[in-house]
Amino acid sequence: MGEGVFHWAPSSGSFYDAEQFLDNIYKKKAKNDIFMGETGGGGSFSVRSPAGGAFLYALMSNFYGETKFDDIIEKNVAYLLGDNSNKKSYVVGFTKNGANAPKSPHHRGYYGNEDTGREVDSGLQPPEKNKLLGGLIAGDFNSGSHNGTVSAWNVNEVCVDMNAPLVGALGYILSKKAPVTMPGEEEKPDTVDVVPVVAKAPDFSLVQNGSTITLSGMDAPACDVQVFDLAGKMVEQFKGLQGKTMLSLRAKGMLQVRVISAKSRHTFMVKSL
Repeated sequence: MGEGVFHWAPSSGSFYDAEQFLDNIYKKKAKNDIFMGETGGGGSFSVRSPAGGAFLYALMSNFYGETKFDDIIEKNVAYLLGDNSNKKSYVVGFTKNGANAPKSPHHRGYYGNEDTGREVDSGLQPPEKNKLLGGLIAGDFNSGSHNGTVSAWNVNEVCVDMNAPLVGALGYILSKKAPVTMPGEEEKPDTVDVVPVVAKAPDFSLVQNGSTITLSGMDAPACDVQVFDLAGKMVEQFKGLQGKTMLSLRAKGMLQVRVISAKSRHTFMVKSL
């Protein structure tokens, strides 16, 4: 899921860098906004791209407070639930709007058969309680109908690496469509207690308190302080002095603060109130 995502970090930690990285993996291989990085037949586990892509864009959107990808996230999840030209749902038991759902998921627990030496295609009828309702199968985007052979693991297998991102993407969509207020949250006062955030670099420390940033311990003669929004646009710029400097941010929300001196270059994420 996301291939190199977990081995890579954006050069500046910016929304723009993260967006470009995911776009290279998913959007540039999309067809009508559906992520088609793995579009082959049996064995390609086609659903990994729309499920994984929807989740990673949702994760990024939630972290940066962005909404520009909400439509494409919903579109990829809807595709897996049957909103496609074949009316083919890839989720067991999901037949809304006449979608054709899989009926033969490859999962030994479904058939009560733990004997790895036997094929599951033995005519066994699984108990109703065993049905993997909600399970996302590996899928095949090239065929208009599901393969009904249980032993065809290459298209019918139910795997965690496909189902977990689908659940995550659905959770993100639900948080937008039907946000839930937890008990007690509505009783919290409107005022916000601002707790200083401390970040340390090898040659200085940064303390944020509300919209005020303090740089201390700077041993370089001077430094440049650049402030970027989540789109990567520089919105403010300051000059820091040796020793201690206090800066007041005009911009609000999630911001990147980049400190550049003759000795080092560091970027911090802050939330200006």
